[in-house]
Amino acid sequence: MNLSDLLLALEYQGIELSVHEGALGYRAPKGTFTEALRDEVKHHKEDLIALIGKSAAHILHQPSVDEAVDELPLTPWHGWYLETFDPRLHKWAVTHHVHIGADVDFDLINEAVRLVMLRYDTFRQRMYKNKSGRWALRMLPDPTPPKINLYHIQEGIKNLVEHLDKDIQNSLNITDGPVLYVALCKNNTMRDDLVISFHHNIVDAHSSKILVKEMLNAYERLLTKQDIESRPNDKSSYASYINRLHKYMNRPMFFAKSISYWGDFISTPTPRIPMDFVGGQHTTDNSRTVSIYIAASDFPSSNTHLMNDSLVIAACAAVAGWSGEDHVAIDVEHHGRGGHIPGVDFLDTIGPTTFKFPVWLDFDQDYLSSTESFELLRERIRDVTQYGLGYGFLRHLHPDHRIRSEFKKIDRPQVFFNNRTIFPKGGQKEKEWVPSQRKSGELNFASNSDPRSNDPYSHEIVIECDRVPDGIEIAVKYSAKIHKDSTAADLVNMLFTKLKRISEICD
Repeated sequence: MNLSDLLLALEYQGIELSVHEGALGYRAPKGTFTEALRDEVKHHKEDLIALIGKSAAHILHQPSVDEAVDELPLTPWHGWYLETFDPRLHKWAVTHHVHIGADVDFDLINEAVRLVMLRYDTFRQRMYKNKSGRWALRMLPDPTPPKINLYHIQEGIKNLVEHLDKDIQNSLNITDGPVLYVALCKNNTMRDDLVISFHHNIVDAHSSKILVKEMLNAYERLLTKQDIESRPNDKSSYASYINRLHKYMNRPMFFAKSISYWGDFISTPTPRIPMDFVGGQHTTDNSRTVSIYIAASDFPSSNTHLMNDSLVIAACAAVAGWSGEDHVAIDVEHHGRGGHIPGVDFLDTIGPTTFKFPVWLDFDQDYLSSTESFELLRERIRDVTQYGLGYGFLRHLHPDHRIRSEFKKIDRPQVFFNNRTIFPKGGQKEKEWVPSQRKSGELNFASNSDPRSNDPYSHEIVIECDRVPDGIEIAVKYSAKIHKDSTAADLVNMLFTKLKRISEICD
């Protein structure tokens, strides 16, 4: 058993190792520290003492007494954001357009929004520079008012939408607020429209959908004079999520496990993908899309974690089969709703829990031959990588800047996978799916290029998964300067084939 696997096995059993004055100690639930585990610990004793002792010295930053008492620790999400953007300048919105019927009461919309904001502490988030000059996160005592506007549409909503997009970009601000923008667009001849836009630093796609639904429900209850719950929803608290994650990351065993696994990739070359044309760059003015629809009946499962793991593994397996390589690496944006802390999920958390991290997998001939072989791949992603928690800590949050710098040197993979198909806790009920009128596996090509700009994409290929009422759609964005349409189609078809295979072995 290698060191990384040993640390994982110890965590499975709830065994905590510690180092005091050069001696290795442990705490373990009764009956868990078996003779076999003891032998493995003895075999790796010197390495464990060095690694855990070093890890204990790297406890994450705790706010000092001269800093704001309401400062919260940063998560890997915030670390990635601060590495990529300047919070003072970056405007990042998640926007929903909702048709809500005719003759909507503007005052009741105001009140519904206010009541929902009182329930969720994510609306109180702000980023600021603390006394040490570092970017930090805090919770305000109360949410600040959103920007809410009323518009009367005279000649359709198209021109107004363009105005709203600009106004949203000019309004939302994670440092000074507001972080919520609402516009009621009244139309005398059609249904009224509600535009709800959140700063992306206070929500992810999953959270924003829940909040929009809450606001609409609150409006309906106000309209019918029903009582509304306005007490804070502690179960969904973003501050609680951050503190729980931070407490887990402050364990020396977590540090040791993270560096023992991810440290191997610092000097490992990142696998590359085949290209039809050399020297091209994927930019917004040459980007194309090929998409595929997959009916709900073809899913491996509607269970939250199994379905999302299946999509990641199918994407990795597709890249392996498409490229002809056994060793592949792709960047993954994971929803972060489960898998970071053993036995804990964050499906109820309202706030951004997304993590970005590389997945490295080796595929042999038997990797999808059985449920057992598939579960080994799931274990690698779920338990060993913890969906990027250790990577995010080492790259973005580690107290030693030298370690952060080392991880920033790792070449990024050329494929990015973004799964936005969050499935409900406990599985999707069949009655919630719209019966499919389409056939799984149909491809659709389109140009998503914008001739007005040539901004570069972060990756040569971007794979995005989204839910639709009767299934999911997977879109592959690629550059006409790098790949032919037929090459992109081969990748999409390979992904569909791998997902069907996973469905067969999980049935």
